[in-house]
Amino acid sequence: MFIIPLFALDAKEPTMMMVKRGINNSLQEFQIAPYYSFVCKPYGVVTLDEVLNSKETDKECKNTLQKFYIQNPRLYNLYRRYLKRKSFYHVEYLDKSCLVHAKGELTFSEILLQNGIALIDKGFKDEIYNARFKSAQKSAETWKRGMFSDQKVLSCMKRFY
Repeated sequence: MFIIPLFALDAKEPTMMMVKRGINNSLQEFQIAPYYSFVCKPYGVVTLDEVLNSKETDKECKNTLQKFYIQNPRLYNLYRRYLKRKSFYHVEYLDKSCLVHAKGELTFSEILLQNGIALIDKGFKDEIYNARFKSAQKSAETWKRGMFSDQKVLSCMKRFY
């Protein structure tokens, strides 16, 4: 009989988990044991995908976000470049979301912020990652990456996040 270590999800230390599949930039499925997997969203951010797939988002905003992804196809599946299927990553489960160390010390949330396809969640208050996330978002703003290159997309995101 195999016992699944459910306590590992609440551990304060990162746990090695395998990416089972990526659904989109805002949802990834991780596997922690042969028969236990779960879907998780990136820690501390609101992604374009989240707003696009939200029931509260109006039609005009959805159309704007869809056009943005058509014009920027490399951003649409950004997770595929950084979170390789069947590869292992250090993952911390925090506030019902996952902090994935995707590229050395760089987290997947920071990658999303740097590429301008996420904003820091309004309720985000993490002493450790707050400055790093702000720096990543500021970088996207300064270099006009992602949503920061399109005022309609940015205003849509700011309305619904």
